[in-house]
Amino acid sequence: MERIALAFLLGALEDAALISRPEKGEYVIEMEQKNKKWLEIVASSVEAIFGKKPKIKKRKRGYYRLRFYSKEAYSFLTRERENMFGNWKSMSKEEMIAFLRGVFDAEGSVLSTRYVISLGNKDEKLLRICKEMLRRLGIKCGNITRSTKSVKKISIYGKDNLLLFKKLIGFSHPDKRKKLDALLGP
Repeated sequence: MERIALAFLLGALEDAALISRPEKGEYVIEMEQKNKKWLEIVASSVEAIFGKKPKIKKRKRGYYRLRFYSKEAYSFLTRERENMFGNWKSMSKEEMIAFLRGVFDAEGSVLSTRYVISLGNKDEKLLRICKEMLRRLGIKCGNITRSTKSVKKISIYGKDNLLLFKKLIGFSHPDKRKKLDALLGP
């Protein structure tokens, strides 16, 4: 269970900042999000791994911030993220699914008018790994393309691929799950 929680968290961290200020002895994991429920899901993964629940506070303009202060967590997650990039092929199917769910929750989007789910990120290596994981799960996606000047993306096209994505991976993020359900049906 902890490996699954870790895989999900590593994916979700694509929407987080890992901040270290050694001179102040400060090591922080921080996420901002409009959807508090999704931050609570992320917080439960942090708690499953580290035994402490991060704080979630309301911010300005309808945003919430998750913060977790821990040098141990910062060091562990930084190391595990690097390890994952080098050893992702040894992940179990369940770990790949959890990682992809976390990444798509963090950086994915669902088009409401067409059968397309996209994943955008500046890190092309991450996109290549996600594309290969999806392929191994039987989900076809397009080539890596440029979304903006610095962001690239991969897209999953077609109703059958989206149905398979929903069945195997799905979204934990309530807004994205709702959007996919509206497109495909519950």
